[in-house]
Amino acid sequence: MMKTTKLTISIGLLIILGLVFYWYFPRTPVAFPSDKELIENMNDTQTTIRVEKIRDKIKIDEEHFFVPFISTTGDYGTSYWEWQNTKWKVLNIDNSGEPKVWKIDSRDPSTFRLVWNLHEDDKVDHMKLFLNRERNFHVTNGVEYYYPKLQMEKRVETASVSYGTMKLPNDWLSVIESLIKMDSVASPDLFGDFDLNRHMYFAWKPYDKSGIEARLEGTINGYSFFNDDIELDLVRLMDDSYFETSH
Repeated sequence: MMKTTKLTISIGLLIILGLVFYWYFPRTPVAFPSDKELIENMNDTQTTIRVEKIRDKIKIDEEHFFVPFISTTGDYGTSYWEWQNTKWKVLNIDNSGEPKVWKIDSRDPSTFRLVWNLHEDDKVDHMKLFLNRERNFHVTNGVEYYYPKLQMEKRVETASVSYGTMKLPNDWLSVIESLIKMDSVASPDLFGDFDLNRHMYFAWKPYDKSGIEARLEGTINGYSFFNDDIELDLVRLMDDSYFETSH
């Protein structure tokens, strides 16, 4: 009888512990925080950037969100969120909204996201995003390798909504994957850690509604606060003298 009682108590304790563990350590992300909770979290995390308004909450995947915001000083900023163990955590807070590449998994280009929150006072009607690779020639183990200049382009409308995210287009992904394979053959030691930036980079150019380069004042040059590990790359701002194609 005593053994049965002990067994019953043990099973009951295991059930209670299981429920407690499930409650406090959920395996899947809970609902993303409200605007008010996001603002309080960011303002409590650091004191330099004071967030006033959330512009949107953009879901990247089940465990990542991009949140553009406006600060109390009128800056158009960006924040990056990740589900970690039992809570949503802000990884980075930036008070400038120029385009960046968020490499969620640096080994997998399909997880890369171009993100931005352009200042509305800059009146950017549209922008062009580019994947660029410079001409390159080198010799490895007596074998000559030549890579022609590469330039791929994607137009993004920003007149009505000046913030957003973008997956890499399929043709960009195909080119990146092929270049990774070629470079891994040519320089296996150098490219073993997936150094995408060795010869390739992302660029952008903003335009006003008349089709000429927009003058940026509020969008660029800000302060960035890192709260945890995150891989963010700036997207280069290019002028007309660089590009070989006409716009």
